Amino acid sequence: MNDRPPFSLQYSNRYRLTANLILWTALFVMGIRTVMIVVYPLLLSSASGYALISDDIHHFHIGLVFILSGFVAYKKLKVIFPIFLALSLALILEEYLVIIYEMGIAVPYNYLSFTDNMVVYLSSGAGILLAILLKLSERPTHE
Repeated sequence: MNDRPPFSLQYSNRYRLTANLILWTALFVMGIRTVMIVVYPLLLSSASGYALISDDIHHFHIGLVFILSGFVAYKKLKVIFPIFLALSLALILEEYLVIIYEMGIAVPYNYLSFTDNMVVYLSSGAGILLAILLKLSERPTHE
């Protein structure tokens, strides 16, 4: 008898992995944005904090380094790799506006403005909804 699982089981597993990645990424984006909303004003109030946020290193750069190091160390991170990847993607996606600015595209609102926060939270909410819909629409597996 064939020991391989039926195609629908593999399909279901891919749906579950995709849904989990989307869900974790959206939750991390919301968490990172919430931390930035709280921490950013505190950093602006001190000279060393202002120097820290005024440098050329952004947390999306850290996300890129995390993604590259995650793929290099995949065998060691295999168990936590999906969560590590979601955190890395969240670090990049949360600073979408900074990336757009660095590409030279003008946007009519600023980082951490009300509009930017709404875009981030609504997009993350849509990601959570998509993940839930993916989990609900999993195809039943054959036994």
